[in-house]
Amino acid sequence: MSYPLNQVNTCTKYPYTIISYMKTTTLLSRLHLIIEELRYIDREFPAQLMSTYFYVMSHNGCYQKDMHEPLSMTSSSLTRNLQYLGCKHRSGKTGLFLVSRERCSKNYKKHRCYLSPKGLILAKKIQARLEGKKPT
Repeated sequence: MSYPLNQVNTCTKYPYTIISYMKTTTLLSRLHLIIEELRYIDREFPAQLMSTYFYVMSHNGCYQKDMHEPLSMTSSSLTRNLQYLGCKHRSGKTGLFLVSRERCSKNYKKHRCYLSPKGLILAKKIQARLEGKKPT
């Protein structure tokens, strides 16, 4: 089914052919549902925080030091994001409890990052959304 190119949606100013294409793109709708899962936890879930969570999700047990380069973040930004994903946020506010940081037993200056039980539950929901399934 095709729409004439001269018909325009008055809300978005895009031709209907583009909108119908966007509606059929299942990957974008899956991505939207994943972002909504994160926004359910925190309405203003920042992109930098999302990137940090996804990195820990895909590299569970990684060293914090190894995260700087792939995420293109400074040490202070990364620490701030990990603390927010952990148990405390800046100014003593409660964190999201999605990630836990633990000191390495061999070198006390290094931290390893793991998904917390709450973070694992969210990771399973995200994985289900990626596969096009409804999360349980």
